[in-house]
Amino acid sequence: APGQLSVREVHAFRQQLGLLPKRAFFLFGSPVQQSMSPTLHNTGFGVAGLPHEYALCETEDAALMVARLRAPGTGGGSVTIPLKQDIIPHLSTVSAHARAI
Repeated sequence: APGQLSVREVHAFRQQLGLLPKRAFFLFGSPVQQSMSPTLHNTGFGVAGLPHEYALCETEDAALMVARLRAPGTGGGSVTIPLKQDIIPHLSTVSAHARAI
């Protein structure tokens, strides 16, 4: 509606006020170098005016994933097969749907 701020403008103001800190998101797995996920997510973040960044983390080590996910400034991550099995014991909750898959 006329006079209302766009979502992008709201995000920009929230960031300026310190209410929308930059977060890092990752795709964990191996191999992941050919993944289009960073392009997809970073484009979406940009269009929405979000300060976040999505990056690749080439690894087969669940402990590295857990450390990276628990690090300050991390917003979350995506995990490829077979690492999905390895990360489950480290999660606080797993939905019934996720367990079924």
